[in-house]
Amino acid sequence: MTKKKITINDVAEAAGVSKATVSRYLNGRTDLMTEKTRDRIAHVIDLLNYHPSELARSLKSKKTRTIGVILTDIRSPFYSAVLSGIDEKLSEYGYSAIYVNSSDDPEKELANLQNLLSKDVDGILINTVSYRNEALISETANRIPMVLIDREIENHSFSVVRIDNKKMVSLLFDHLEEEGFNRFAFFTGPWRNISTRIARREGFLEEVQKRFRYDATADVFSIGDDYTSYEEGLNTFLSTLRKGDIPCVIGSNSVSTFSAYHAIALKKLRVPEDIGIAGPEDWAWADDMSWPDVMGTPVTTMIFDSKEIGRKSAELMIEKIDDPNCKNREVFIPVNLFVRESTRRKGE
Repeated sequence: MTKKKITINDVAEAAGVSKATVSRYLNGRTDLMTEKTRDRIAHVIDLLNYHPSELARSLKSKKTRTIGVILTDIRSPFYSAVLSGIDEKLSEYGYSAIYVNSSDDPEKELANLQNLLSKDVDGILINTVSYRNEALISETANRIPMVLIDREIENHSFSVVRIDNKKMVSLLFDHLEEEGFNRFAFFTGPWRNISTRIARREGFLEEVQKRFRYDATADVFSIGDDYTSYEEGLNTFLSTLRKGDIPCVIGSNSVSTFSAYHAIALKKLRVPEDIGIAGPEDWAWADDMSWPDVMGTPVTTMIFDSKEIGRKSAELMIEKIDDPNCKNREVFIPVNLFVRESTRRKGE
């Protein structure tokens, strides 16, 4: 005997609600329902083992309930945390994601975008390879909901979830100035086409000029552009120090900070007695452990929740899908300073 297929009408009848109410529940629009109603529908769905037809739902709504997610470099622990947040939040609303990796290649990014558009995804979440990205604008403008993850695009307004990069740098300098540091190096990867690195570099130069009255442009070390290695950059910086200088190295992200720490260790310099070091902490590996704590000298960091960047990006996307006329907006993720031994020159 063929088992009867459970339908949305069966769920509505068993739960004692209308078909429209069940439909709203399935589409994640539960804000106007009581908790009791939500729980009853969920219980009935579980009891009846009901699985709605995604094909039927997509044909009716003209939506695929899929979101394209384009990341610059999926190997990074930062992006792993972002992906976790995206997946968690999209699942709450009944969406799934198609993840693609651009490998820091603008041409691959464009091909990924075009491929996702051909699959009729309902929106695009993107951490873009390039700050100057006319191709991305022309492909998506007024065509499909798009939210930027962490990185902005020049000359166009999209919704974006990010941190206030200059405010983050200023927060660090409040501490470094108080600890007596007076000479600084900024280590970064190639920065000229990435909005986060542009902003952090500008913030570094502005803080040094404002607080210490000198131009630190020569103390920006772009590894992969102007210098071949962190060791080369560090040696160059150390060779310019004068009597009375109390140096501190600042990384533009976790990779730069970690790599600069390694270069300092190879020189057998004492931290913080000979040189300080600090930088952002964006590798959300675990709630109870972070890389700065397991270094020889724990490293001072500006910490923010990378997973929350993913969650908020997904929330903005759902908002734009539900209301195509909603205005683009920026969402800022809070940053906190976590002072550790690497910059504590004056003790507790």
